[in-house]
Amino acid sequence: MSATTGTGGAPPPTTTTPTPKRPMKLIFVASAFRAPTPWQVAENVRHAERLALEVWKLGGVAVCPQSMSALFDKEGPDERYLEGWLTLLEKCDAVLVGRSSAGVDAEVLRASMRGIPVHWNINSLRHILPVSESEVGS
Repeated sequence: MSATTGTGGAPPPTTTTPTPKRPMKLIFVASAFRAPTPWQVAENVRHAERLALEVWKLGGVAVCPQSMSALFDKEGPDERYLEGWLTLLEKCDAVLVGRSSAGVDAEVLRASMRGIPVHWNINSLRHILPVSESEVGS
């Protein structure tokens, strides 16, 4: 018999069942990407990344196409990327809108057609994401 368990080496039975975690929500960041200059494109990407970080801080999973494909320019047809992002958007639980553009309009339209909630500011996501107000910013 084991001195640590008293049951011949088997661990003692547990009496509690772990509580399953609530699945994290996927939040699609819809914000402008294209711009007249590379500097402005980079600024658009940074804006989207700031929104994505706030989603993560609130307990969501940010899907941020602007940063995921920022360096893909001219590596393939734009239509492939645009349709790919719309396909991914359809898997998300909500859309967060940042800077407006024609692409963002298309994303908002697709979300609306699929019944995916569209949020126009980060504060409106607080009621669907798990982090409490006291945890934000920690």
